[in-house]
Amino acid sequence: MPYPDAALLEGFALHTNYPPESHIRRGDDVEEMGIIAFFFSDVASTVQRDAFENVGGFPDGVIVNGDMILCARLLEHAYSVVYQANAVVYHSHKYSLMDQFWRYLDIGVFFSQTGQTFTGTKTEGRGLEFALGQIRFLHRRRSWLWIPRSLLESAFQYLVFQTGQRADCLPLGVKRCLSRQKTTGPNLHPPDK
Repeated sequence: MPYPDAALLEGFALHTNYPPESHIRRGDDVEEMGIIAFFFSDVASTVQRDAFENVGGFPDGVIVNGDMILCARLLEHAYSVVYQANAVVYHSHKYSLMDQFWRYLDIGVFFSQTGQTFTGTKTEGRGLEFALGQIRFLHRRRSWLWIPRSLLESAFQYLVFQTGQRADCLPLGVKRCLSRQKTTGPNLHPPDK
């Protein structure tokens, strides 16, 4: 659940990602659900220790979304993932425009580096589907003044995500300037060779 002072758009995102209905996901749900089958947040989760160790735990060297890779590994090894809607945890963000830039850049880099993990998974249209859902949500709430902001943020996030997906094409100096991540490993800001 978003904190009571969370922005309207942040509340929409959380209610979309964490719906009021519980469900169980298995490996054979991936084809139908697409990339959403791998949605998993380690903000409030628990994993059986033997399952966690059997699939290799969290991955090393990913820029963000290690929890998503963990979920993919669990499903690939025939474990089930349960989303329990009545387990309520408060968690929300107050992202500035620069915070959004870094977040969506990192997510783009993540998908460019881990594409093989999600090969054959439907990802196309998820951002557009989310953006249109957000507009419908604002319209239903009669929050029309938020619609321009929603459109601008969605376009901005899309462009930054696409930049992250193509980070390998950027000169090293530009990567250093853009990246918030200063760790070693396969990320936007690789160590000098």
